[in-house]
Amino acid sequence: MAEYVTWGKTTLIADGLGSYIKKATDAGDFHGMALGTGVDVRFRIIVEPFFWRKLYLLAEDRSR
Repeated sequence: MAEYVTWGKTTLIADGLGSYIKKATDAGDFHGMALGTGVDVRFRIIVEPFFWRKLYLLAEDRSR
């Protein structure tokens, strides 16, 4: 997850869904992992198609 990066002894943590899932995974919190993953999947299924469709249509109009 991009919000939680470890390199050697250095760990950088930002607020975000990826960080939440990573922390739950490290703690062995199955319910937290399932919650975070479920939110992520729902977001991608419901919100992203509308966002990408608008960008696709904008790019299509500009290419003419």
